[in-house]
Parts: sequence; C-alpha cells; structure tokens
Amino acid sequence: MIGSVNLLLVFLYGVLGAGLKIIDNAFDKNSFSKNKAILIALLLSLIWVYAMMISEISATILLSILLGSFLAGKVDNIAHFLGFISTIFLLLFFSNFNIQFYLLPILLFAAIVDEFGNDLVDMIKNKKNYFLLSIYYFFRYRAVLKFTILFLVLFGYFSFEYFLAIIFFDVCYDLMGGFT
Repeated sequence: MIGSVNLLLVFLYGVLGAGLKIIDNAFDKNSFSKNKAILIALLLSLIWVYAMMISEISATILLSILLGSFLAGKVDNIAHFLGFISTIFLLLFFSNFNIQFYLLPILLFAAIVDEFGNDLVDMIKNKKNYFLLSIYYFFRYRAVLKFTILFLVLFGYFSFEYFLAIIFFDVCYDLMGGFT
C-alpha cells in the first residue's frame, strides 16, 4: 500500500482489462490464438474472483461488470463463455466475499449502459457533428461506469483506489489493443 491506495488491487484490474482485450481481439480480429485466449479466460476467472475477495467494493464493481457484460450480450464467444461460467462457479465455490447490494443495481445499470453505448460507437465515429462526437468519446471509453464510481468516491462510498483501479482496467484494455 502507498498511502491508502492498494497497488495490488489496481494492478489486478489492469491485468483483467488487458486479458479481456486479448480475448476480444483473438475472436473479433483473429490476431491472437483462440486456444490461448481460452486459457487466458480461465486464468482471468481466477484473478477476477481473487480481486473480488479483496473487498466488498471490489466485489460489487467486478460483479457489476461481469453481469453487465452478460446481460448486454457481450459473452459472445467460447472464451468469454468459459470465463464467465468458471467465474460464477468459483464465486459459488469460494463464497467468502461480500457485496454492497444497495450499490450493485447502480453499478450494474452503469455497466449495461456503457456496453450498449459502446455498440453505438461504430455507427457514429465518422460523424462531423460535435454532439455525436461527444457521445462517441463518452461511450468509446465507457465513461458511465467511471463517472458513477467517481461520484461514489466523491460522496464517500468508495475510496479513490477504486476509481484508479477502473481507470487502469480500461487503460490496460486499450493499450493491449495495440499489441494484439
């Protein structure tokens, strides 16, 4: 820990984001071995559950992302499906984590809006309209969940490390896109 920031938590979120991008690119762009992507998905499920066991807040954030992706139809290949199923199985098996149930619907809604909004990105990315470009950048970087977490930090529900963690998740996701 440096100050009040749990660097392990931030690092794990980065690993999760990078790993998800590898899986996405393996199946969407054929830029990486699909068999290796399946192995990465299974490994990520272990890391995902471990990161959820760090704290109630981490469990709530990651469960909202997991369920939001599933409900938005983003579990769309065998690697994501096996990762999703193994994560659910591990959560049920270990079951020694707590969730902030009163915040889960808020974060889940934000995660779902981000996923559906991200689907709009391809349709509006070449538009010259300033308003549409604003929407493009907002959803390109899945800002709804980030702003939701930022507001929860500002109102004292979460510590700042969770905002850093979700930012690092997406930064690593985007950076990995340049490597795969």
